[in-house]
Amino acid sequence: MSPDALKADAERLRAADMNALLAEPGRDAALQFTAAGLSLDLRRQRLDLKAWAALLELAESHHVIERLGALYAGDIANPTEGRAVLHPACRNPGLLADTALAERLRDARARTRAFSEILERDDFLDGHPVRRIVSIGIGGSDLGPRMVYDALKAFRRPGVEARFVSNLDPADLDDALEGADPQTTLILVVSKSFTTQETLMNARAARAWLAASLGEAGADARFAAATAAPDKAKQFGLDEARIFPFEDGVGGRYSLWSPAGLSLELAFGPDRFDQLLAGAKAMDDHAVTAAPEANMVLAKGLADVWNRVGAAWRPIRRGLSACRPISSSWRWNRLENRYAPTGPHSRTVTAARWSGAGAVRICSTRSFNGCTRARTSRRWISSPSPILSSPAMSAPARSTPISPPRARP
Repeated sequence: MSPDALKADAERLRAADMNALLAEPGRDAALQFTAAGLSLDLRRQRLDLKAWAALLELAESHHVIERLGALYAGDIANPTEGRAVLHPACRNPGLLADTALAERLRDARARTRAFSEILERDDFLDGHPVRRIVSIGIGGSDLGPRMVYDALKAFRRPGVEARFVSNLDPADLDDALEGADPQTTLILVVSKSFTTQETLMNARAARAWLAASLGEAGADARFAAATAAPDKAKQFGLDEARIFPFEDGVGGRYSLWSPAGLSLELAFGPDRFDQLLAGAKAMDDHAVTAAPEANMVLAKGLADVWNRVGAAWRPIRRGLSACRPISSSWRWNRLENRYAPTGPHSRTVTAARWSGAGAVRICSTRSFNGCTRARTSRRWISSPSPILSSPAMSAPARSTPISPPRARP
């Protein structure tokens, strides 16, 4: 079965009355899910039980749960590059079939924990405490940690704050260093390849800022790095004891679970970071053990498939101010996922560019390898989206859709 087979159901339900859908017997139980302290509510999707059964049949015909289990076990999930996908293993190494790889991941975690523990000392930085962590990265090396930090910064260590730098515009680094004391500032460079020019140029500028006040030795004592290319980090001049490698199979856009999330562990402390990993592990365990009809991860994926059948766009709504960066992180993930085809089923791809409160910019293209024959449009959020919530982090739903601004005269 292919997603195209769902088009008849999508057409049938396009004009369906939502009240009638909500009244369908058995629908409430079928379209609500709970896992790992979160709940997912799909009842306001234009789905009836017949269409939902077709979606579950689609997942079964493509062996989604089995393939997800293979991904978590460390099988080659990216045939284009011949690599495993290892970001889930960073938080759940017990699922890996390769015990040696699992042990390497545990060792990497132990190293970052030990580094984070000694950060609490008042003499951590050449006789001074850490008060400012400046994380320099771009793309996934920046967006994931930035998103989590902004959402959870109420839990950071007392007296410690993190800032993030991704833009080559000098003002970005200036903002991150504003008010910082060079004596108490730690610079963390996050780059998978350690060849990204924007990141390296910002790192050199940050080092020059430190060296101007503390000299070369003082600057060296205040640098650390997370990378999949530790040799290049050493060539850059960083102390090997403060280089934290992660596996090549950890994709940048999902790398916050690896040492690339070191800024979070340093800002929150190792115990809080363990709690973050444990929450993700709980969802991983649910994803590979729950029955398809009760599987929240599968349900969210199928809702995305359903929303692509009729229209290749979907809204992003956040109820919490602290979750502001989630739109940028989502956008980056979707762009990288769609423009990096990894198998024989690559097809028309769609990228969404968040362009302000209430608006999503759409770019559709029919190509395997980039934007050929692309078209863009701006659509305003006015249709229901899947509701994902946590009892601990909830906000009242908006009762009316967001309207576009009035046209200028």
